[in-house]
Amino acid sequence: MFIAIDADALRRQDYDLALRVACEQLSSQGVRNYIHHWPSRTVELLDEKRMLRPVVDQVAGGIRLVAVKE
Repeated sequence: MFIAIDADALRRQDYDLALRVACEQLSSQGVRNYIHHWPSRTVELLDEKRMLRPVVDQVAGGIRLVAVKE
């Protein structure tokens, strides 16, 4: 899952803000049941029960949420 993030936040390397923006994007897309764990910077989806790890993709300009292997 890829979520575009404001280029300024990525340029400043403000990854906490970038992840917060990504979570707001999840909400705007109708994903309501998730938990943003801080400071581990993981996102837990509850509807589809999975843990996601944010990977900052500077080239694409966003955050890619990838499944955490358990």
